[in-house]
Amino acid sequence: MSDAKTTLRLVPCASILARACLLTLVCGTARAAEPALDTGTAPGSGYFLHVGPGALVFDAKATIHAAGAVLPGATVKIDPNTTLVTEFGYRWNNNVAISLTGGVPPLATVNGAGSLVGVGELGRIRYAPIVLAAQYHFTQFGRFQPYVGAGPVFLHIFKDEDGAVRNLRVRDHIGLAVELGAQYQLSSRWSLYVDAKKARLKTSATGMLGDVPIYADIKLDPAVVTGGLSYRF
Repeated sequence: MSDAKTTLRLVPCASILARACLLTLVCGTARAAEPALDTGTAPGSGYFLHVGPGALVFDAKATIHAAGAVLPGATVKIDPNTTLVTEFGYRWNNNVAISLTGGVPPLATVNGAGSLVGVGELGRIRYAPIVLAAQYHFTQFGRFQPYVGAGPVFLHIFKDEDGAVRNLRVRDHIGLAVELGAQYQLSSRWSLYVDAKKARLKTSATGMLGDVPIYADIKLDPAVVTGGLSYRF
């Protein structure tokens, strides 16, 4: 009789234990099926693309020669431009990357300034500044990841359009740019970004102002501010 009672006690205990094990197994399987939470940390190596609107603001100055002599007080003013900016790059690891920045070539209007202010529009230039930069990304702040960079900038002139200056010719040039930016991770692949670049850049131009040949050394020194979406491949 004692053995029978012992058996009766063991059966419910075994049943409860079996049910507990089954529940644990089901819960563990459900957790494993759930996707891992995206912590927004740096994605490591891989290609990336930034796309967004950008504004280019020039700190323009010029020394202008007419028939070989300097025109006193003559300089230029270049209106700001807006365009679509793209930046394609490769990230070797969480911190080090290299990028190439370009975009849709904007059309800049060059106006006379200083003693040439009455001349008005000197001409227009279709151009593209292309920046090749090495970057360092700071990843210790979680989803918010600032970065700095520097590298050469290449100014390519696609087209010159005459204004008051006829036969306008503006030359390509190479300078140096520095950048400061930040990304905010939305997921492992998508993020928002903002970026500011400042370039030391100049060019030279020739043409005819009336019947007088002119030559100009022009300091451009543009600042480029852009923001938009970033995608990691």
